[in-house]
Amino acid sequence: MMPEGYEQWREGFAAALDARVYGIDHVERLLWYGRARLFANKRAALLAEIKPYPTGACDVHVLVGTGDLDALIALEPQLAAWGRKHRCLGVLIESREGWTKVMKKHGYETYQVSIRKEL
Repeated sequence: MMPEGYEQWREGFAAALDARVYGIDHVERLLWYGRARLFANKRAALLAEIKPYPTGACDVHVLVGTGDLDALIALEPQLAAWGRKHRCLGVLIESREGWTKVMKKHGYETYQVSIRKEL
């Protein structure tokens, strides 16, 4: 079932995704089957999942966000609480480089770096 309030953010989520690798249909399936969760306030929303690792450890993985930057950041305590409830090691944001600077004052550090070449 789709979470209440999702429709108002759908267009923003779709625009933020790179449809070549993750389409809106993919994140909607995750939501529908309860594998992702919507976090929202009046000015922003994000979708996150619990990402398991082969060792049994897991992280909260932010899939996509949309809306006002400060309002997105204000959702972070909810993500952290959700992660603690599920015994996650941390919250993982894989996005544009600018998030590194923005989230540093909230306790986030660069963990790994991905580099990519378009083919």
